Amino acid sequence: MPPNVFTNYPTVKKTDSINVFLWTRFNTQNLDQAFVRAQMTNYLRETAASPNGARFAIFTLGSRLRMVRGFTADSSTLLAAMSDPTSGTEPTVMKELSTPARIANEDLMISSQGRR
Repeated sequence: MPPNVFTNYPTVKKTDSINVFLWTRFNTQNLDQAFVRAQMTNYLRETAASPNGARFAIFTLGSRLRMVRGFTADSSTLLAAMSDPTSGTEPTVMKELSTPARIANEDLMISSQGRR
């Protein structure tokens, strides 16, 4: 565009679909939450590497539905929102539902995350 000429025409072709990541804590063990979070992160990183205009939003569901980040095609802002400790996307520990072996695995996983 020439200088001082502006447009609202999108520079990236947008898809017709919108996508929602719903992060739920109901009946989901800590290890499974960690796995899902890692998969979400990988997916968003791949989306950032190949922009196609897909729009995403992240919601959490605990005692209430909460929007972590509204719809955007910028996956870096979604990744940043997931990194925010107040986002509610960190795995929670529900040891009362775990077997002793699972508790040991979760404790090991949590302690190894602290060393990163």
